[in-house]
Amino acid sequence: MLVSGALSLTPSAGGCNERHTITVYGDAQHSTAQSKIGSSSIKFDGTGDYLSIPNSADFNWGSNDWTIESWYYCTASSGNNNLCSTMEADATGIRLTYNAPTTTWHYGFGNNGSWAAGTGELVSGTGGGNNAWHHIALSKSSNVYRLFIDGVLKGTTTEATAIADVSTPFNISRFRAGDTSYFNGYMDEVRVSNTARYTSSFTPSTTAFTEDANTLLLIHSDTTNGSTTFVGCGHT
Repeated sequence: MLVSGALSLTPSAGGCNERHTITVYGDAQHSTAQSKIGSSSIKFDGTGDYLSIPNSADFNWGSNDWTIESWYYCTASSGNNNLCSTMEADATGIRLTYNAPTTTWHYGFGNNGSWAAGTGELVSGTGGGNNAWHHIALSKSSNVYRLFIDGVLKGTTTEATAIADVSTPFNISRFRAGDTSYFNGYMDEVRVSNTARYTSSFTPSTTAFTEDANTLLLIHSDTTNGSTTFVGCGHT
């Protein structure tokens, strides 16, 4: 166990505009065992590893346009693997997850104890697979949610309900308190934006993202193997 409990890290940004503090839980760390962009990626072992960013106006989704995206390499062969969430205990907030056996990606959100549209799977898409890198992007443009796998549009849903504001952190690899379906594998180039970057199929970038005026959160991984230093970049 590299981290016993939680370690709050606010390192020098090293040229990055440091917008958010990232707290590391479990054994989450940079690893050179796998990388998509640069020399390393973020390793999660599926047993309590996650990154947590304090709640802020950046993650109060409301009726705004936004995009969540990253490169993922899942090493699990069973169960749900949570990619990110702002979910409270009463099912208020958002959740993006990957079901390893079916290679299906799901997005859903809930308000005040019930899932929007009555289900935890507002928009879903199947594709990619385990033990390989895949780019996943979820974009919201007006009332349209779109899920892209490796740049291909795999799911579209229209939902007009605004997402209620929450007080929970933005967690990467965790669903919510009491849930054990953490992500098992690697992530690289995690980015949250306040615009719908993709509305049709596209070619995913294979170079590191740079901060622009719409970048709310950007986490790179190109550093020393085993490092637990994470910087939450973003436009300021």
